[in-house]
Amino acid sequence: MKLIIYILLLILISPNTYSSADKTLTNNASTINLQDTTVLSDSSSVFKYAAQDEFSREIKRKERKIKELELVKENSRTLFATHFTIAICISILLIIYLLFSRSRIRKKLQEKLQEQSTELEKMSIIARQTDNAVFIMDEKADLEWVNEGFEKVYGLNFEEFKNRKGRNLLEISSNPDIKNLHKECFENKKSVTYTAEFETTEGKIWLQTTLTPILDKTGKITKLVGIESNINKLKNVEEEIISKNEELEKANRLLIASESNLKKQSDELEKLSIVARETDNAVMILDSEANFEWVNEGFVRLYGYTLEEFIKAKGGRNLRVVSSAPNINEILEECARDKKSMTYISHYSARFKKLWMQTTITPIFNQEGKLHKIVTIVSNIDKIKKAEEELMQANAELNAAYEKLKESEKSLIKQSDELEKFSIVARETDNAVMIMDSKANFEWVNEGFVRLYGYTFDEFIKAKGGTNLRTVSSSPNINDILDECIRDKKSITYISHYNVRYGKLWLQTTITPIFDSEGKLHRIVAIVSNIDKIKLAEEKIKEKNQELNIAYEKLQEVNKMKDKFFSIVAHDLKSPLAGFQQITEILSLKFNSYTEEEKLNSIHLMNNSAKLLFNLLENVLQWSRIQSGNIFFNPGKFDLKRIITENIELININAKNKSIEIVDNSVEATYVYCDRNMIDTVVRNLLSNSIKFTPKEGKVFINTKIKGDFIEVEVKDTGVGISDEDMHKLFRIDETHSTYGTSNEKGTGIGLILCKEFVEKNEGKIFVISELNKGTSFKFTLQKFF
Repeated sequence: MKLIIYILLLILISPNTYSSADKTLTNNASTINLQDTTVLSDSSSVFKYAAQDEFSREIKRKERKIKELELVKENSRTLFATHFTIAICISILLIIYLLFSRSRIRKKLQEKLQEQSTELEKMSIIARQTDNAVFIMDEKADLEWVNEGFEKVYGLNFEEFKNRKGRNLLEISSNPDIKNLHKECFENKKSVTYTAEFETTEGKIWLQTTLTPILDKTGKITKLVGIESNINKLKNVEEEIISKNEELEKANRLLIASESNLKKQSDELEKLSIVARETDNAVMILDSEANFEWVNEGFVRLYGYTLEEFIKAKGGRNLRVVSSAPNINEILEECARDKKSMTYISHYSARFKKLWMQTTITPIFNQEGKLHKIVTIVSNIDKIKKAEEELMQANAELNAAYEKLKESEKSLIKQSDELEKFSIVARETDNAVMIMDSKANFEWVNEGFVRLYGYTFDEFIKAKGGTNLRTVSSSPNINDILDECIRDKKSITYISHYNVRYGKLWLQTTITPIFDSEGKLHRIVAIVSNIDKIKLAEEKIKEKNQELNIAYEKLQEVNKMKDKFFSIVAHDLKSPLAGFQQITEILSLKFNSYTEEEKLNSIHLMNNSAKLLFNLLENVLQWSRIQSGNIFFNPGKFDLKRIITENIELININAKNKSIEIVDNSVEATYVYCDRNMIDTVVRNLLSNSIKFTPKEGKVFINTKIKGDFIEVEVKDTGVGISDEDMHKLFRIDETHSTYGTSNEKGTGIGLILCKEFVEKNEGKIFVISELNKGTSFKFTLQKFF
């Protein structure tokens, strides 16, 4: 436009210039004539001859001047013609350029429309042919359109589905949180993903649904697009794992204190599972030979590569080559042969780390039934630090943008577009983005900075007392980090525990130096991400691992004790049962030939075996109750003298059978704080042991003594004593120590173990002092009642 104005001015000015020169020439000629008249009128003067000479000279000067003016006039005409010709040529060139530009713009628009049409055609193929259900809803969540995959998933066409289930997502979804998810999608204007179990014609299946809002030019949501994937296999695996865990918990119920703790752990694991499943899907279109043709933006976000970078990094563009699934060839062949979708799970190396991915491969056939395309949809099912991935991707984009500043003008234009996109990310992301000068002084922060720290820029400077990163950072080695970052010209990432406005957060900061074309430090960019949830999750996982390790160790110990315990019980049950069987067998065969005395003796032997079995089973029952935590601990105030006296009365018949005297030296009116049933068991077992291993005519003493806040009880006998070797085996389930008494009495082998468990349950201690062939003294302590 400026060039056109210039040409018009040039055309207008040129004639004026010519006219001005012509006018000047005319005026000068008039002046010469006037001067000629003046000179002639004065010719009669005294100086007539001298004036004539002067007049001749003046005439010659004027003639020269007229010739010069005529030359100027001629030049003006030539200049006008030249300017006019140039103006005409430039106008013609301008018109040609405008016509060419219009044609080129039209061609670019046609190419852009063709490209968009191709992409829409590909997306249309995906929507029509994929086994995933695709549906479109209005802003009230009423279904408007569904694809063919919808009928494959639900077993109903659109009309049948509306008649049976309804058409509003908020009413038909089985997810209890669907209204909140719908509200979140509208408020944040971004995709949301959730899972739900749905009743189809073939039964219940698990579906993963992604809702994406469609915005008009004003930013208002006009439609919602939903994509649903069948994750039934994944759920079956999860259910199988849960089932195995439940079986393991049932088998190890001895370690579980209460049912409420198990429910709490299950809820926490379920929340972590939901977090792990939420991700965007990567969509890829392959040709019939499984070569990549097109990928969506979700592919770039998931793998961290553009398609060309991916091909270069993985060494090929064919799925058979780049897939990490060992049976990918069989999967593709079965998929094409059976004309059905196939789903598999693999552990794949993305750009920055390995991810667990679920891949669904769907074959697309043409009208002739030949394989035409292959559509692949990949979902990220890994429990990964999503914030850390986004941060690494942002750093990679920032470094790439810096490197491209040194390239040609074409690369600079391309980089400018990428920087514009990054600028949008910097403004909209929840990560804090800060730009500093070369001395680490803050110059600019984004909105994410305000959301993360809870301060505006000015409030932050005032609260932290400075504008320099070296001053306000909580990292003790921030100076070393900055120096290394600048020296090595590379990004550095560190983690710190930082005081924001409303408390402390775990933050991950990546510092990137920006250098100018001369290699001098120009700016420093810092990107800060909130990894507080990740840190809390890591701490919880560590705690759970520690708990599981402790539980596993306890389980191992309990299993060893259980095996040993059953070994002892089996051994101890064998002798009385064998004797009982032998006696009953003899008695049944010779009952009529036996005298009354022999019959009475046999019954007496059977009674002893029955008592031994009863004592064994009683101890087994008590021990199992302790190990399972089912025994009821009910401590209270009890008279120790009375406990001892009553148990002596119960056991005294055994002592009289061996003519053993029980001497009670316990102190009167001594009160203890204990569980009465447990201490009864302890006293009876110790008295029984003393009687069993004391010969006839021996003595058993019971003494009590006050020791500070405790009362010590001693059961002492004049029996056979215990060797040093056997003394170390007492009170231990992993060591077998069961011997016959002085009258061949058989013990259970677990009586002392039970005594130790009950004494320690009452916060006391038990120990033994013995000398071989002189006697044994068992002592235990109980809390004195105040």
